Amino acid sequence: MTYLKDVAPILQKRCATCHTGAGSAFPLDSYDRARQQARSIRESVLERRMPPWPAAPGFGDYRNDRSLTPVEIELITAWVDGRMPLGTGAPIASAPSSSTSSAETIDVALPAGHPRRASIETVEVMLPVERRQSITEWEFRPSAPAAIVRAVFSVNGVRLGSWVPSQGREKFPDGVAVDAPAKSPLKVEIHYAKSKLESIDGGRLMLRFGAPGEAPQHLSLACGEHRLDRGVRALSVTPFAQGAGDSVEIVARHPDGAVVSLSVVPRYQPAYPLTYEFRTPVELPQGTQVDVRSSAPGCRAEIDVVSAATPAKTRTMTSGPRAR
Repeated sequence: MTYLKDVAPILQKRCATCHTGAGSAFPLDSYDRARQQARSIRESVLERRMPPWPAAPGFGDYRNDRSLTPVEIELITAWVDGRMPLGTGAPIASAPSSSTSSAETIDVALPAGHPRRASIETVEVMLPVERRQSITEWEFRPSAPAAIVRAVFSVNGVRLGSWVPSQGREKFPDGVAVDAPAKSPLKVEIHYAKSKLESIDGGRLMLRFGAPGEAPQHLSLACGEHRLDRGVRALSVTPFAQGAGDSVEIVARHPDGAVVSLSVVPRYQPAYPLTYEFRTPVELPQGTQVDVRSSAPGCRAEIDVVSAATPAKTRTMTSGPRAR
């Protein structure tokens, strides 16, 4: 096993979002840096602590799964145990930018942030769009990722999505888009980590436009049982627990008795409030009961949905009694 042939492609694919010079963790963008951290890398991948992916395997099929495969773990550990040879070949290329052309994308500069003033800061800017557009993809590039736990973006009152350091961008499924009329307001909610920084550059938000589509609807569900009064398709789920180490589980029970596990996190990590994006939107028929439960009170789930494939009469979502 060599760095150039076997290890570098894995680090680029799975770890480069955070482990770069501008990332939230120590850089792994060269052979020398990877070699210096080799023992730590070996321990982290064997214990499945890195890349961060708290979801239990086998519960949910996610298109943004960053966890290492058994083969990738074996390649990394074999390289470390084999005294970390460099090998021969061309260095791996940097990940391509999500932008394709200036006609299809815009680059929005965000205002400076102030980590020391507040744990959560909200700002609003106007999008520099002169005509109605449909946002189909976005990417946040913060200047100081280590200072931010989470960022939430909304356009014209419609939630665009949320960002954490290990999840850099979002591409909506076909047929889904967020409408952006001319001069739409962009709301940015930043959750800061503890920091001594008085202020930081706000970073940049890259928006890509495409075909119009249905806007995702955002559901925020507290611990307990919730019954759907209309059919929807779930695009993603973000579980939250009260504290580190708590378990949190989101389960959907169809009217016909079928049970679908949306997310199971055995040990929640507050530093990684990840969003799990379904590979295929999950059908939740009218009358489905969504259970959000945890080993401790204070859990919740955020679920982004669109209408069912054959939508029934549109109604609202109601909550049942709190689960015990």
